[in-house]
Amino acid sequence: MRRLSLVDRRFGRLVVDGFSHIDPSGNSYWHCKCDCGGQTTTRGVLLTNGKTLSCGCLQRELITIHGLSHTNLYAVWTMMKNRCLNPASHDYKYYGARGITVCARWMKFENFIADMGERKSGYSIERRDNDGNYCPENCEWIPKNQQQRNRRKPCKTITIK
Repeated sequence: MRRLSLVDRRFGRLVVDGFSHIDPSGNSYWHCKCDCGGQTTTRGVLLTNGKTLSCGCLQRELITIHGLSHTNLYAVWTMMKNRCLNPASHDYKYYGARGITVCARWMKFENFIADMGERKSGYSIERRDNDGNYCPENCEWIPKNQQQRNRRKPCKTITIK
């Protein structure tokens, strides 16, 4: 049986740099380099189904104690990363699959807060360039009703007489 090569493909924070081995059950294992500098070897199916996204650094970040993990700001940050990095996310096709990602600095929640500041009630994160990445130069907080008008496909204005 011929196996699909995953070499040079990106899965979340991981880039596959080579085939590792096949276990006795027939599972293919791949060696990956992580954006954080770490390395890991994992089953190919866990990469392709979105269950493995990092060398373990993502999980460590998620359990970091900063006292804000139950805030709306933390939820915004988590959802932003999820739609860009997790192929299993419902919105991935609109973000990560289009090449939109989150800058390396914002992989740490503390840096995201430092760059964006607190989120005002009724505001959401906006990318100035709709095809650009989530990064300090391209993002701002804007009112949700204004953000809904900024889409790839222009909105149609209907005038009723």
